[in-house]
Amino acid sequence: MLMSFADRLCTFQNWANPFVQPRALARAGFVFLDEKDIVECIFCHIRLDEWKMKDIPLFEHYRFSPFCPLTLGEMPEDEASFDSQTTSRCVDSCLGHDVVG
Repeated sequence: MLMSFADRLCTFQNWANPFVQPRALARAGFVFLDEKDIVECIFCHIRLDEWKMKDIPLFEHYRFSPFCPLTLGEMPEDEASFDSQTTSRCVDSCLGHDVVG
């Protein structure tokens, strides 16, 4: 079963990399593996890390996995338009603070 955007966002509770925001990573299909800054796409299972300033998660995802359904725009319909109210609840309850991204 694929995780929703809000579920993916909740995996970033212990995210410490200041250069890339959890929302951008979750939008790009990634979950945080709770180790360093390693993330994994739930669609194609590619793992990326060593995020730097100015990295754009969706561009990096496409660069390293150009045939992923998410990078090709073939994601499930609910992924294309996530529920912002659910996301806000997740940010409040899972992350404990507001996340910009």
